[in-house]
Amino acid sequence: MPIELQQDKSESNLSDCEADQLISESLYRTVFETTSTASIIIEEDTTISRVNKKFEILSGYSKEEAEGKKGLVDVIEKGCLEKMMMYYNAERTAPDSAPGSYECQFIDRNGDVKDVYATFAMIPGTKKSVASFLDITEFLKAQHALQESETKFRLLFQKSVDPILLLDGNRFVDCNDAACKIMHCTSKEQLLGLLPSQISPDTQPDGRLSCDREREILDTAGKEGSSFFEWVHLNRDNELFWVEVSLTAIPIGGKHYLYTVWRDITKRKEAEEALQESEERYKTAIENSNDGILIVKDGRYVSVNRRLVEMLGYGSAAEIEGKDIGVIIHPDYIDKVMDIHIGQHSGERLPSIYEIKHIRKDGTFLDTEASATKTTLKGEPVSLVFLRDITKRKLAEEALKKRENELEIKSINLEDANIALKVLLRHREEDKKALKDTILANVQELVFPYVEKLKNGHLSDNQMAYLGILEKNLSDIISPFIQKMTSSYSFFTPTEIRIASLVKSGKTSKEIAEFMNVSTGTIDTHRNNIRSKLDLNNKKINLRTYLMSL
Repeated sequence: MPIELQQDKSESNLSDCEADQLISESLYRTVFETTSTASIIIEEDTTISRVNKKFEILSGYSKEEAEGKKGLVDVIEKGCLEKMMMYYNAERTAPDSAPGSYECQFIDRNGDVKDVYATFAMIPGTKKSVASFLDITEFLKAQHALQESETKFRLLFQKSVDPILLLDGNRFVDCNDAACKIMHCTSKEQLLGLLPSQISPDTQPDGRLSCDREREILDTAGKEGSSFFEWVHLNRDNELFWVEVSLTAIPIGGKHYLYTVWRDITKRKEAEEALQESEERYKTAIENSNDGILIVKDGRYVSVNRRLVEMLGYGSAAEIEGKDIGVIIHPDYIDKVMDIHIGQHSGERLPSIYEIKHIRKDGTFLDTEASATKTTLKGEPVSLVFLRDITKRKLAEEALKKRENELEIKSINLEDANIALKVLLRHREEDKKALKDTILANVQELVFPYVEKLKNGHLSDNQMAYLGILEKNLSDIISPFIQKMTSSYSFFTPTEIRIASLVKSGKTSKEIAEFMNVSTGTIDTHRNNIRSKLDLNNKKINLRTYLMSL
């Protein structure tokens, strides 16, 4: 082959290689510039020699600011840089030991830190590397929020005071501690895998089988996404309890579960049953009450009991119910009743009991004592009124009043008689005093002068002694001592009064015994009786001294 031809052929082959290289570089540049991730070419010394548009957006640096002027140290967070450089160097010495991709933190021009997913690769035939950075900041935030949400969900699930369970289809696959507690389970495994109907009585309160209602409710919740109902369950100790059940379909891990919340309403149901029983007892009590009872709303009778119908002489409650209050109330009392009814519902302080005059069906009047209180009927304010027939009491009050008038007249007459009696007694006291004064004057004027004449006559010693005693006794009769002894010490005998008088005059027991012609022992006995009656026993008080003090 001629030299020229060989030369031409070599030049031709060279041109083809150059063309292929140009095409390859053009293709690489196009991919580099248009890729969806921020990409750079890194020199061996980690200087950034080329960047694409996405990198400019991620970093905030322009091509002119980055290419040849920035390195990995300028865009990688210091905490990550050491690890990255270890991988970067390992890629050049032992490529298989270095991971090609990993997460790190990227620092932009403003100093903001971003989470990125970095991928590094050597450019074949060179000591250069190509790196791409995928911004995963929002992804990590979302992932963190999801983890946080899952943590919160788990905490709410576990710590809720209400029992919470998860249904996969129609079987429980998870539950919280509150569910175990209400079911009297020692662990959740005792619940998991069971059907709701397996922890329920055979029938629900409406009479339907628990298994039939279970299928119907689960189907509804699956189709509509939720369901709310009341249910009776059976715990492990065979005790029934009521719950409000809320079923909500929720996605977990790409699968739909029924999020089940129980709310224990056993006490509420017991209260409702008790209230119903109470209402029945209340109705019975009203119908059998001895008082007339009526309910008033907006000036009309809503309900009346049998006793009221009887009191007013009607045939049935229907003749009164629905009528205006004036149909059975005396016209003079209608305003009073309406004022009380309105005042009660406006919060005024009113008398708890008041009297009303009613009209019977036959037109006669009935006196009643009324007691009203405000209450509610089907959520509406009403007045509950109790009426007591006080006709007999009114008649008794009238009779009592009449009797009081009669007694008042008699009292006035007695007062007049009492005044007259007092006048009479006063006159009697005056007469007694006058009589005493007359006796005293007569004794002093008509008796003592002759006693004195006898003393001056010729009398024997005994006669003189008797005359002295006579004079002394006359003096004592009219003296305050005898009067006081007789009035204040009425328990003394006449003999004791005579001896007390002689003791007071200074006579000894022997002298008194001779005068009264008795023994000295008899006189001493009387003296002891006198001391005892005067409470002088065991006291060092002279009898004569004490008698003289009276």
